[in-house]
Amino acid sequence: MWRKLNRIDSAVLCGCRAVIVPGAGECPPGGLHCPQAPAVPESSNEAKDSVMPVLPWTAGSHRPAAADQLHVLTSRLPLTRFTDVPRFLYWTLRIRRQLATAPGCVGYTLDAKLLRKTFWTLSAWSDKQAMDTFAGSGTHAAMLADMRGRLGEANFVETRATPDQLPLSWAEARTRIG
Repeated sequence: MWRKLNRIDSAVLCGCRAVIVPGAGECPPGGLHCPQAPAVPESSNEAKDSVMPVLPWTAGSHRPAAADQLHVLTSRLPLTRFTDVPRFLYWTLRIRRQLATAPGCVGYTLDAKLLRKTFWTLSAWSDKQAMDTFAGSGTHAAMLADMRGRLGEANFVETRATPDQLPLSWAEARTRIG
C-alpha cells in the first residue's frame, strides 16, 4: 500500500502530517490518521516544511549576566539521503539530553525540514570554549563519528549576542547564516 518515496516534491501531507504518496492510498491506520483535520495542499510551503514542529527554545544550565556577550552558533545540516533522517532524529534526542546539562550552554533549539532532509540548529553559549568542549565530548562526539559521510555541505556561523537578544528568531538565525 505504501510505496518508496522517489520524488519528494510529489508528496502531500494529510492533516495529521503523515506523508501521503500520490497513488499509494490513505494514511496508515493505528492512530496516525485524523480525518477531521484538513489536508495540506501539495503546492504549499507548509507541506514541504512543517512536517515536524520547531523544537522550542530550551534554556540550558548556564545563566548569563545581563552584560555578557554570548557565543551563538547557527548551523544548517543537510543530509545526503532520506534513509539517514531517522538516524539523525535518534541522535537529536540524545544530544538534547546532553545539552540540558552542558556547562556553558545558555539555550538551544532545532528546526527540522524533514522533507528537505535539512536540520537547522541554534544554540547560545557562555563562550566558544564551552561550545567546543560540548561538540567534542559525549553523545555529540559519538554522533559526529556515526554521521560522518551522511551529511551534505553543512554551514556553521558563529556570532555574538547578549542575553536580552535571546532567543533569536529563526528568521534572524537564517539571516545570520545567509
